[in-house]
Amino acid sequence: MPKHDVILQPGDPVPAEFVALIREKLGAQQVERLQQHGGLIRLSVAAPYVARQRNAPRVLVDKAFLTELHAIRRNGQELEAKIRNLRMKELKTICRELSIPVRSKATAHEVRAQIVDFIRSEDKWQAIAQS
Repeated sequence: MPKHDVILQPGDPVPAEFVALIREKLGAQQVERLQQHGGLIRLSVAAPYVARQRNAPRVLVDKAFLTELHAIRRNGQELEAKIRNLRMKELKTICRELSIPVRSKATAHEVRAQIVDFIRSEDKWQAIAQS
């Protein structure tokens, strides 16, 4: 979630771009209090969904694709990049094919994390065993 903080010291003027908004939504008295006592102005944007590309190519999740995922398992960034733009249906197909248990209400972010953890788990356990 993107956010921007403006910290005001006592006596500092409130930035002009915020004055009209604060007056309209909170009242003129709040602008005066900010100028007199200082404070924090926090601007944040909370959008519920990430826009998906409408024409994004669909990926066929088959044995060749799964083999490719296992081949790049040592490079976690490349693995994450490979599954980043997959649709939820494709992610669930990967989970079903690899027998990865996921909650039915899991978000795409959680499912991606489960897939990466599962694919990289063999290397993690081998590293633990060798130490």
